[in-house]
Order: sequence, then C-alpha cells, then structure tokens
Amino acid sequence: MATRSDTPTTARAQRAFSLPLVLTALVFAGFNLRTVLLEVPPILPLIQHDLGLDYTVTGLVNSLPPLILGALAYPAALIIGRVGARGAMAVALVLMTAFALLRATAPNVGWLFALTVLLSVGIALGQTAVPMFIHEYFPRFIGQVTAAYSTGLMVGEVVAAALTVPLVLPLFAGGQWRATFVFWSVPVLVAFVLWLLTVPRPPTVTAEAAAAALLARPGRVGLRSWRVWQSSLLLGGGSLLFFGLDTWIPVYYHHLGRSDGSLALAVLTLAQLPASLALTAWGQHIAGRPIGFVLAGGTASVALIAWFIAPVGWDVVLAGIAGAASAAIFILGLSLPPYLASGAGVAQVSGIMLGISYTLAFVGPFIGGVLWDTTHIPITAFIPIALACIATTVLGAFLPDLRLHPSAQADG
Repeated sequence: MATRSDTPTTARAQRAFSLPLVLTALVFAGFNLRTVLLEVPPILPLIQHDLGLDYTVTGLVNSLPPLILGALAYPAALIIGRVGARGAMAVALVLMTAFALLRATAPNVGWLFALTVLLSVGIALGQTAVPMFIHEYFPRFIGQVTAAYSTGLMVGEVVAAALTVPLVLPLFAGGQWRATFVFWSVPVLVAFVLWLLTVPRPPTVTAEAAAAALLARPGRVGLRSWRVWQSSLLLGGGSLLFFGLDTWIPVYYHHLGRSDGSLALAVLTLAQLPASLALTAWGQHIAGRPIGFVLAGGTASVALIAWFIAPVGWDVVLAGIAGAASAAIFILGLSLPPYLASGAGVAQVSGIMLGISYTLAFVGPFIGGVLWDTTHIPITAFIPIALACIATTVLGAFLPDLRLHPSAQADG
C-alpha cells in the first residue's frame, strides 16, 4: 500500500504519463467543435433548394450558431462550475453527436433551427470549458496548449469547408446533404470515446494547495472587472477581424468585378494554420503578455490599410497576413482566462469573454453593411474591422504581464 507521503508522487507520475493522450483528446475535441458548423456553408444551396428557403432564412441557417454561442457562453460557465471542465466536455460531445445526427432528420426549417440551437448548446459548453480544462491539466503550458487546441479548431474549419462538397457529398453521402450531417457526427462520437478513455479526473488538490490558491485568488471577476472587459475586447478584436473579412471580401471583390475573391478568402482562412502552429511551438513565451497583441494588432492594421492600395496580386498576400494576425489574437486571447482567475472562475471569465467575442463577430459585419448601405461607399464596410485592429493594438499595449499575476503563480 502506498504511504501518504508517496501518494502525490505516484499521482504526478500517472498524470505525466497520460498528458500526451490528454492533449490529443483535447485537440481532437477542438477539431470537432468546428466541423459540425463549417460543413453547412458549402451545402447551403442544397438546403435552400430542398426546404424552399428564401435568402433571409438561408442566411439565418449560417448565422444562427454564432449568436447562440455568444448568448450561451456565460450560462455554460455556470454549468461547468458544477460538473467540472472534464465532465462538461464529455456532455458537450454527447449533445453534439446526438443533435448532429438528428439534424439529418429535420423535416422543415423550424426543426432545422431548433436542432441547430441544441447542437450549439453542446458547442458552447465544450468551448467554454477549455480554458478551465487547460488551467487544471496544463498549468505550466497554457500558451502552448491553447495554441495546440486552437490548431485543432482551425483544422476542423478548413477540413469541413474544403472537403464537404468535393469529397464527402459525392463519395460518402450519395449527393444528399442530410447524409453529410451523419458523416460529420461520426468523428464527434469518436472524440467522445477518446475523451472518456484518455482523460483522467483532475488531480486532487491538497489542503495546503487549496489554501494557497484561496489566498492568491484575485478579487471577484466578472463584468465589473476592467481586466475582464479588456481581455474580452482583445479576443473580440481577433474574431471581428476574421469574421468581418470573411463576410465582406467576397462581396467587395464581386462589387469590383473581380473573380479572385474566393482565392483571397481561402488564403485568409488557411493562413491561420501556420500562425497557430507557430504559437504551439513558442506561444508560452508571449501568452499573458502585451507584446503578442501589439504585434498582431499592429500587423493587421498595416495589412488592412495596404490591402486597399496594393497592386492586384498583393492583396491576396495581405489577406493571408490579416488571417494569420487574427489567429494569433484569438489564441492569445483564449489563453487569458487562466491568468485572470482560478478554479471555477476560469470558466466564468471564459464565458464572459467568448460571449462578448461572438457578439462583436456578429455585430461588426452587420454595422459594416449598414455603413455601406447608408453611404454607398463600399470601403466603409471595413471600418469596424479597422477599428477592431486599432483597438486591439492599443488595448494590448496597456495589458500588464499577467504571468506575474498571483493566481497564475499559485497554480503554476
């Protein structure tokens, strides 16, 4: 029988042995948090035709999940505080599997909306749990593990968007859009099984460590905390940068009579991957520090200005630079909650930040459209994006080095 003195050593050894598998399960879960959403845009024309949808309702099919994710992020955090991050992700994957499958049976648009909302509940629960999960299992590698998880998210985006129509639809779905929902639900089920088999319960906190964490815990964190607002706006700046460009690049190029808007859009999306991989390798050195936000926000600002005046051909390169900057801002922003709180507070901060971030990602492009309609000047649609880049740079410059925060010290 192990003595009391060597039990912590045994627990640390078992935990260290399982961490590579835990990281694999986390990254694969992240991959599936996006595939079930990003498979939809490529098959929207088929859904529109089969269900007889007008363009307004067709747009809602694609824009509804971000709205739901923003609205549910903070309520999800309250649930995570009760069931824990590990349990929350397991429940999330079950909900996603079930409602992704049921979406294939939706007889009309009302059922499609209802099942999409329920699917989004699972996604909101899973993604809000991640910062708390990383805080519990990888307290010394928050920046790197956040980047690795974000790489899974972005690969899921690219794979679902790129493969659904040319590969999944003809080869595995028989040309039926409903069958693509079934196809992409299978990896989610695999992710759930992998999660249960590889992720152990979080290590038990000793009484001494709990007391130290309580003493080191910062004051109450929430919407009254400027630091939470600052961090939320930083994360939202990266989201608005990407989703704003993703919305307006194809429309703007079409207005100019150019046919290479799809190329610029593809480069914008794909450029996120090298940025994410770079932060997986070196993110720990800049996570929780102002330098990353200043560099990424400043780079995006310059790239956006140059995008409008650069010769044809260079604009595609600049779109890629902006895409890489948006990924860096998102990853660095997502790594902030463990530096701002501890315990269940990490999930609460994460919920607030994701809620504000998704709201900005939805409202920003909408305001851009209003500006274009009002002024009849196409470039005005990009004003909210430019403001987001500038705000990210300025807010990042005033962010303290959160690695020196006592709550991070206590858990690290």
